[in-house]
Amino acid sequence: MQIKICYDIIIHDNPNLVNVEIIKKDDNNNENNNNNNNNNENKKNNIVNSFVIVKLNENNNNNNNLNNNNNLNNNNLNNVINNNSITNNNNNNKNNNNIYNNEIISFLNKLIEIKVINNSSSNVNEIIKIDEFLIEVGTEFREKKKMIDALKMYYLASRSNVNNSTALFYMGVVFYEESISYALALESYSKALKLNPNYPEALCNIGVIQKNLGEIETSIEYYKRALQINPNYSLVKNNLAIAYNDLGTKVKLNGEVDLAKKFYKKSLHYNFKYESTYYNLGVLFSERKQIEKSIMNYELAIHFNEINNSNNNSGNNQYVEALNNLGVLYKDIDNIDQSIHYYQLALKSNPSFSQSLSNLAIIYTMQGKMQLAKKYVKLAIKESPAYADAYNNLGVVYRDIGKISHSIKSYEKCIQCSPTNSLNAQHNKLLALNYSTEFDHSQIFKIHQQWGQSFLNSLNLKYNNSTSSAINNNNNNNNNNNNNNNNNNNNNNNNNSIVKKKEKLIIGYISGDFFIHSVSYFIEGILKFHNKDEFKIICYSNISKQDTTTERLKSYGHEWRHITGKPTMEVVQLIKDDQVDILVELSGHTCGNRMDVMALQPSPIQISYMGYPNTTGLKTIQYRITDSLVDPLDTKQQFTETLIRMPQCFLTYFPPISASPTSNENNNNNNNNNKNNNNNMSQSLPPPVIKNGFITFGSFNVMAKYSDRCLNCWKLILDRSPVGTRLLLKSKPFACEDTKKSFAKRLTKFGFNLNQVDLVGLFPHQKDHLQYYSKMLDISLDTFPYAGTTTTCESLWMGVPTVSLSTPNYHCNNVGKSILHTLNLPQLVAYNDDQYIEIALALSRDIDSLILFRSNLRKLMINSPLCDNLNFTKNLELKYKQIFNFHNNQDQQYHHNITTVSFK
Repeated sequence: MQIKICYDIIIHDNPNLVNVEIIKKDDNNNENNNNNNNNNENKKNNIVNSFVIVKLNENNNNNNNLNNNNNLNNNNLNNVINNNSITNNNNNNKNNNNIYNNEIISFLNKLIEIKVINNSSSNVNEIIKIDEFLIEVGTEFREKKKMIDALKMYYLASRSNVNNSTALFYMGVVFYEESISYALALESYSKALKLNPNYPEALCNIGVIQKNLGEIETSIEYYKRALQINPNYSLVKNNLAIAYNDLGTKVKLNGEVDLAKKFYKKSLHYNFKYESTYYNLGVLFSERKQIEKSIMNYELAIHFNEINNSNNNSGNNQYVEALNNLGVLYKDIDNIDQSIHYYQLALKSNPSFSQSLSNLAIIYTMQGKMQLAKKYVKLAIKESPAYADAYNNLGVVYRDIGKISHSIKSYEKCIQCSPTNSLNAQHNKLLALNYSTEFDHSQIFKIHQQWGQSFLNSLNLKYNNSTSSAINNNNNNNNNNNNNNNNNNNNNNNNNSIVKKKEKLIIGYISGDFFIHSVSYFIEGILKFHNKDEFKIICYSNISKQDTTTERLKSYGHEWRHITGKPTMEVVQLIKDDQVDILVELSGHTCGNRMDVMALQPSPIQISYMGYPNTTGLKTIQYRITDSLVDPLDTKQQFTETLIRMPQCFLTYFPPISASPTSNENNNNNNNNNKNNNNNMSQSLPPPVIKNGFITFGSFNVMAKYSDRCLNCWKLILDRSPVGTRLLLKSKPFACEDTKKSFAKRLTKFGFNLNQVDLVGLFPHQKDHLQYYSKMLDISLDTFPYAGTTTTCESLWMGVPTVSLSTPNYHCNNVGKSILHTLNLPQLVAYNDDQYIEIALALSRDIDSLILFRSNLRKLMINSPLCDNLNFTKNLELKYKQIFNFHNNQDQQYHHNITTVSFK
């Protein structure tokens, strides 16, 4: 009888003794080759230096093993092999597929041992059992990637000795390694464990398969069983680290962040060098805005990545991402040099890593290096054409350099690339519309309104209809809420009718701007002077970094909640648990907003205030605080909110602490929060014209507000001014020489003499920025149609008069008018282009007025309602009471259509 497997085994029959000659087969030998001499030569040269003497088991006790239930089904195994599930390097030997016949199995069951007679010089003979021999042959096949033959050998070994767990184990290995069948692999390992319950390798491999099947908890159970048998089994410890890391990520995705952190720590217990767990902890702490912990874990991830990969991390995405994420974190804490360092390290490891390219663009945008920013963000798009965030960042670049149409198109491309994960781009597009001259206000309103409805619908699906009750119960569904009647005094006699039933009204302020930011100048006086006897104030801070302004705002003694990085529903529940009566949103569609929270209406009354010049578009925000100058009664602008008009300017200015003095006048008004800033004022600086001999006009507004119409008026002002008159424009993008050249070309198209124009970039410190007003400007020129707010107040505070142009129908056109009227300076407000030019020119000819303004403007502001933070806050609190009463008074007279109500 001759058996051909992958070795030619020639068995010479003998009743009691069988001589077996083993000849290694030449892989390159073609059985169809007719050259017998060559065949014989190949066979001779490949004779293995051993002979095997096989003893027969005369009792033949194992003949019935063929059908033993402990063996895998022979037919199933033949099916696997015959279906070519495994790649076999010896495919020409088709007869190999039919070795599992009863004759051979019967023969093998008679074998009890093989004696290997080694013909080498050592002359050492070895006697091994047939099943062990077959396993060794199978393992040799497996090492040579001849998996079909390895599987046959392991199978034959399992049939020759049904108690051999090793054969079953290696069958499982082949089934798994060749991806034949997880089920057959598990069956093999399980049968091996039945024979040998203390088989750690089998337990380990079952754990691996269970993890691959997504059964992480089950895999951990098997790994732990293996570790109980062999506590020093390093492979199992490493697998446990991987499994707990994956389990942590799994539960984190389900919102169980604390449990995720617990599993990540267990992962490191089993392998403290596992870089992926440190990376995931870095992500977790970053999302929770625990910056120091996040940085530490990313640095450990990088460290162990370099150790475990012998400093060869090219193509290691997680390593590159850790470097990139460190760059993001250092940017968030204003360590720009470190941020750039880590982005560059990421790009050194992977020059085409689009995230770091795009993030470098963000840094350069912040620094005003606009050409570099545009270069890097376009490289990011080139490397990853579908990378949505890069288009959003490109939109920011275009917005900052005043190319609003390009900006809007970039945001739309971002949204197109990632419709469900592009919320920042959606907000940025809405913000950019306020700068655009290509959309009329009706179109802008409709886009906001459509966004609001779409956003509510998406949240409705995401949170299982949790928004439906808020939407359905909100009766502020009107598209145009301009018919507010300021003569309606019905509420005045009932300000406390419901409020008195509560010990205190709970007011929440939610913002991403509780740091040195424009919004902080207008919220600080309110926080400072809120009546704590009647109101409980809670600030929900969504800032990524705290500064001295943050600390000062917190010092006013209100409750403070850090919500940065917290999931939507967690913040919603937090506000509900705080039982907030009125929630005031201060960011609108600007950076750091939490419109996701406002959309779910955690408070029964929600108000938009100060941080955004337009409607939010959200029906769940019922009110918007304004005044009758910035939003007149007959305004044509539409809002989804009802307008609540303050009796004077809708803003109250809290001047920056770093503002330098402009006069030696002191003010002792007890209602004024700024008197301490003015106690030691030195003599005011004179207007620059006194020293220079020429007038300097200027604007420190963002470049995006420099409309064509605006530039045309500024050109006419210079043309009609004496020779030597200058225009100073200060804006972030002018830090970039290429941007300055590009903008100079734009000015040239309007006919500007560039020798009269100075373009200045950012200053690193606020104090320098403020001093530049008084040192360099005689007259500030407000932008239009989008007017300045903070820049107007800063200019006036520094003694520089501001000329503003008002268009009655739209909010962002009228802020300057509201501020100047509140200061009793209506003569500085124009209502058309010609009047704007004439006011600027007349003021430039009246040097005495400029000197007077320089000496008196700050005093005028201090004594005006604009800086009377105390009385403004009292009026604001009155509005809050009236709104609360309207929503809660049981008298039917207060339940008429909300669009006819105004609180006076």
